[in-house]
Amino acid sequence: MKKRLFLLLSFFVLFLFTNFTFAISDYSLTGRATSQPLNLNITITGAPPAINIIQPINSVYLSNFSVALSYTQSGAFSVWFNIDNQGNISLFSNTYYFNVSEGTHVLNLFANNSDGESTNASITFIANTTYLNISYEEFRGEGNSTDFVRYNIAQLESLSNLTFEKTLYGKIFFYSPVNITDIDYLYPRSIDFDSNVNISFNQIYLNQSYLTNLSQKARLSLKGLSLTNPRILRNGLLCPQPVCVIQSYSSGELIFNVTGFSTYSAEETPSSSGSGGNGGGGGGGGGGASSLENTNFETDKDSLSVNLKQGETMQGNITFTNTDKSNIKIAIYQNKLLGLINFREEYIELAPNESKTLYFDFIALEDTKPGLYLGEIIFSSSKGSKQVLVAINIDSKNALFDIKVEIPEEYSIINPGDELLAKIWLYNFGDLERTDVFLDYYILNRDGETILHQKETLAVQTQLSFIKEFKIPLDIKSDKYLLLANVTYGRESANAAAWFSVINSDLEHPRNSLTKVIVLVAIFIVCLIVLIIIIIRNERSRRLW
Repeated sequence: MKKRLFLLLSFFVLFLFTNFTFAISDYSLTGRATSQPLNLNITITGAPPAINIIQPINSVYLSNFSVALSYTQSGAFSVWFNIDNQGNISLFSNTYYFNVSEGTHVLNLFANNSDGESTNASITFIANTTYLNISYEEFRGEGNSTDFVRYNIAQLESLSNLTFEKTLYGKIFFYSPVNITDIDYLYPRSIDFDSNVNISFNQIYLNQSYLTNLSQKARLSLKGLSLTNPRILRNGLLCPQPVCVIQSYSSGELIFNVTGFSTYSAEETPSSSGSGGNGGGGGGGGGGASSLENTNFETDKDSLSVNLKQGETMQGNITFTNTDKSNIKIAIYQNKLLGLINFREEYIELAPNESKTLYFDFIALEDTKPGLYLGEIIFSSSKGSKQVLVAINIDSKNALFDIKVEIPEEYSIINPGDELLAKIWLYNFGDLERTDVFLDYYILNRDGETILHQKETLAVQTQLSFIKEFKIPLDIKSDKYLLLANVTYGRESANAAAWFSVINSDLEHPRNSLTKVIVLVAIFIVCLIVLIIIIIRNERSRRLW
């Protein structure tokens, strides 16, 4: 009876101390039950501690000194480690730096609790100082510049907060993670930042032809400026929005965002240019370029719409005319079209009244994701900038359906509340049987936001063409808009799009303007006839007298 009560009590203690180990081993009770005392030892030991190695990881490290060991632990009384089963080193903090020789190593981490219960973890890593040679002596130890040898190869393949800084002159900070391990294709084991990144007084340069992965959105700063109202130059020419956007200017430091790279500097904004920019008092940005469309040149297009399939390329062109009385240089930029458009030159030069055609290529790689891509081509001269809106539709390489959209010329400019007419063509390249397809129509603004959405289902055998009408909202703003048509069959889909303009003022509408011209001409003719009649009557009256 006592034995049963004792065992029940023991299991009750075990229930109360669920975080401990309860063990009774090597016992036996024999003989006849008596009223004599029973001696029994009970040992309760703590659970083994938990440990986790954060660094190093199973990767290649470019340095064999000051390698970081960091870990987490729970319930440990003492923690220690060794490298390659050599001498143990006790740890008293969660981070420790150690040196190793070149080659492959195994780090073993141990921990125990106050009862001697222990656990361990291990990780294999490689120290190879010649695996990837990175030249960055110009920036090593400068401000917040990235210290590349502190990272392993896995981290360098997606390096966050990449920074180059010269504390006296300025800084480059990249917003998105960058893969720097495949930058130089000629010498894949070498990256030369010293020769291809330069930050000096009032100038930041990055060679985007070499550092291709770094041609992306970044925050730049130029320090030590003595300008009152700065504006940004790219390759010596005025840099327009949204390629360059000033964030602030204070105490001689100009901070601005860019969408890609070349050479950036700053100059005083001419008082007559009307350019944006911030005064010496600092504050919010948004300036850095003169107003769009206020230029000394003209283009034959203000929008482009292109349809491509994966793996296709297409040539585009825009013709420029110099409307100034002197030679001009026009810089060429893209926004949101990186990898989709390739310019054959960075700028064009025009003599007075000269016209020249710029040729470029639209590119859809084999692995480009199908869909609609919206962006701008921006042309900038010393007196202003002009924007050409671009819509690139990329369809699957093996799409079974195709679609075409065309807006007639007389509907390319309309008023709010008008009807928009579009011609739609559908092509079935797959099953020649009559097939139901789903059609979605979207009217999008230049930012890709939906203004209007309609849908319908149609049956197509080989091809189908029809006219589609859309009622434009009365409250729509004056701007360029995109009509996007999407055809879906099963998992396959295809897009087509066309630009059109909405103008709020009746006086601005070409059709209304033509009507008004006709009316004015008619009034003029009537007035002229009346005047002639009056003159003739007066002449007759004079003769009668």
